[in-house]
Amino acid sequence: MKRGLIVFAFGAPGNLESNQILKSIALAFVEQYASITQIYTQEASGIVTKDFESINYAKRHTNGQNKELILSIIAQSNANNHPPTLRIARWAVEKAVQAGVEHLIVIAAAPHLSRCLRDVRYALKEHKLDVAAATEAQPILDIPNDMWYSVISDQPRTRSPFQWWSREWMLLAMPMWLYAKVAG
Repeated sequence: MKRGLIVFAFGAPGNLESNQILKSIALAFVEQYASITQIYTQEASGIVTKDFESINYAKRHTNGQNKELILSIIAQSNANNHPPTLRIARWAVEKAVQAGVEHLIVIAAAPHLSRCLRDVRYALKEHKLDVAAATEAQPILDIPNDMWYSVISDQPRTRSPFQWWSREWMLLAMPMWLYAKVAG
């Protein structure tokens, strides 16, 4: 079964502690599962091609495996215009379908995880695919909540739990048809 990772950044830039945690979890999954062939993410996640050069080398030269890990990064129009979660989910699912990926593992900060998973499952439904094809990465839930937020984030909403939840609760409560119009 071909697997892919969708890594959602939490704040920006990529060197924030939250994004470095997400990057570490993604790298651990890639090293653990040979079936992961695709990673879909955004620039703010801090994941870059050089992170995978050594992993690709190891995969090519171990047990006769000749699989390359492909990293796809969604474009953003400028540094302050981060794409909405649903747009990233739709883009990643589209790329996964094209690549023949059968299972997606969602890696996102704990405060962001439920919406990310919901949006990926919505995008899977739009492609008439089984929503069970998306699962969350369990290690996320073991990270202390205060480690996700940073006062130096370029995104004000990820600087504190108050700033995050004052916006997030509305997005989670919004009917999906309306959310899809607003965030899509």
